[in-house]
Amino acid sequence: MTGSGGRSKDAVEEVRRVRTAISAEFGHDLKAYVEYLRESQKNRRKAKPAKRRAASKVAEARAPYARRKRKRAT
Repeated sequence: MTGSGGRSKDAVEEVRRVRTAISAEFGHDLKAYVEYLRESQKNRRKAKPAKRRAASKVAEARAPYARRKRKRAT
């Protein structure tokens, strides 16, 4: 692993703890967990969508991160 050693190891340890907790919550039954995820996804699709922002607001929000187009030398 790369990085500053301890932090990456801590992150891996946390992922493993969470994975074990989720597995235990569903009785270590992968099929039950997948069914839960599918039902959750269906419920999210049925939920009322959030109001859309005006296109100009979206463009303003993205402006600082937009890539600049380079002019080609002619």
